[in-house]
Amino acid sequence: MKKMILQFCFISMFATLPTVLTAQWNMVRFDEYNYFNKAFTALPQTVFVSGINSGPGSFIMRSNDGGLTWDSIPFAGLLSSATVLDLNFTDTDHGFAGGLNNTNQVLMATTDNGSTWTDITPDPTSVLAVNSISFLDPLQGFVSSESTLYKTIDGGITWINTPLAFTVVKIAFTGVAEGYASGTENNLAVVMKTTDGGLTWNNLLSVANPFMTISSMSKIDVVNSNVMVSSLQYSNTLYKTTNGGLSWDTISISPIFSIQDFDFINATHGHVLSSMGEIYGTVDGGLNWNLEYAVAGGVYGPSVFLNSLSFSGQTGYVCGSNGLIKKFTPEATSIGEWDSFENLSVFPNPVGHNTFVSILGLTGEFTLELTDPIGKIILHQQFNSSGELIQLPVGNNAANGIYTLNIRNNNKSLQKKIVVCK
Repeated sequence: MKKMILQFCFISMFATLPTVLTAQWNMVRFDEYNYFNKAFTALPQTVFVSGINSGPGSFIMRSNDGGLTWDSIPFAGLLSSATVLDLNFTDTDHGFAGGLNNTNQVLMATTDNGSTWTDITPDPTSVLAVNSISFLDPLQGFVSSESTLYKTIDGGITWINTPLAFTVVKIAFTGVAEGYASGTENNLAVVMKTTDGGLTWNNLLSVANPFMTISSMSKIDVVNSNVMVSSLQYSNTLYKTTNGGLSWDTISISPIFSIQDFDFINATHGHVLSSMGEIYGTVDGGLNWNLEYAVAGGVYGPSVFLNSLSFSGQTGYVCGSNGLIKKFTPEATSIGEWDSFENLSVFPNPVGHNTFVSILGLTGEFTLELTDPIGKIILHQQFNSSGELIQLPVGNNAANGIYTLNIRNNNKSLQKKIVVCK
């Protein structure tokens, strides 16, 4: 691939450097009393978050306006003192919450946007929690409880249970017959697939964690029948397939100590939470990762733990301890839409010593304009690109700070923030 080198030298006054770039993640809720453990984004403007507070116990936070306002709804019945392990909504009104109520399994359903909940627990006598939920519509769905899969076709009135030969951590069904699961089999981390509604399963992937006696895949994210991503528990490793599981790429995110959660909206765009309160994003399928947000750290780890990540389209929410909920929205463009630049990649970001800022995915006639942390234009150049890699040499002349890269053509524009950190 031909490289286009734009030779220039950054000249700027010294600027104080924030630890990370936080422009795309905006705080929509924060308090010191609540602990949020699970988020589910039904639509870009409708999100549900389950949590535990210092008052009556378990509850759900609901926003129908993109996080501007929130309703706090105490869980009724069995959920009132339950630990909610999973949330799943098929639309803004119909949803399901499952977990463990003291010592018994619990699964509840709502038909009114989370305002009221009805008990539909598959096995009320079981001491094993509902740990994963995957409903196709308000009537047809599956839930897992360790080595048991439950299926309903009437919204939970009746259930059919199927014993499994492996332990499930997460399930994801794409139809009444086709489904996927991540978990453990014979001490190996596995990704499994069924084509008969969970009666039989085929192994798509088996790996061992070299640091653990028992290995497990903690999550499976199914983008479509070809693209799937799974994570190795207690590690910084993702496994990704783009051919339905015939082969897998190993993606190690080296700055991360351990992956807490992740969500891919398509084959190229995804986000990962780390166990140390960081959010990383990729726009090239995991080849490069940008640090988008990090909480303050201390002697005993991050000051706020991030627990769950959920996207609907290009809008996502993350929740954690201290009542923290943050919202991700794509960078706005003054003309045109963010989708016009969906394949654009700017990396690495942050930038260190003696490195290039690389731009990939630009086509046609464009103008590049770069401004330093105090707003001074230090680069203005027009060019014609056919999609080749464009590299901007940073070197040792750039002061620490946040730089703004403006990309424009005749009918659209986009801003990218570049963090220089040496």
